[in-house]
Amino acid sequence: MSTCPADLLHWASTTFAANDQCEVTARACISRAYYSSLHGAKESFNIAINPDQPSSHNAVIDALARKSSAPGQGRSTAITMVKLLPKLKRLLVKADYSLNEDIVADDVKRALSTAKVVLDCCAEAQRLRRT
Repeated sequence: MSTCPADLLHWASTTFAANDQCEVTARACISRAYYSSLHGAKESFNIAINPDQPSSHNAVIDALARKSSAPGQGRSTAITMVKLLPKLKRLLVKADYSLNEDIVADDVKRALSTAKVVLDCCAEAQRLRRT
C-alpha cells in the first residue's frame, strides 16, 4: 500500500477536525501537514535528495530556491513554495521538539491552510510540466 501527499494532508485535516482538543493530535497533524508539503514539492519538481544527508528537508527548500530564481514555467509556484515551506518547518519544529511549548488550534489551522496552498502549487507545477 502506498500513499500520496494529498492523503497525508487529508488525514491531518480530518483527524484534527475530529479531535481538536488533544495536543498530541494537534502535534501529529502539524507534522503530517508539513510532510505532505515537503513530499509534494519533491515530487512535483522532481527533486532528488539523498536521505542520508543531514538535512534532506533543506535540500528540498534549496532546490526550490534555485527553481524560483531560474526563468521558465513553474517559477512563480516555486517562489510561493520556497516562502511557505520554511514557515511550515518552523511549526513542525515547534510541534516535534518543543514539547514544553503549547500547540494551539491556530497553529494547526495555519499548518493545514499553508499545506493546502503548497499542495495547490504542486498541482500547478505538475500541470505545467505536462504542457
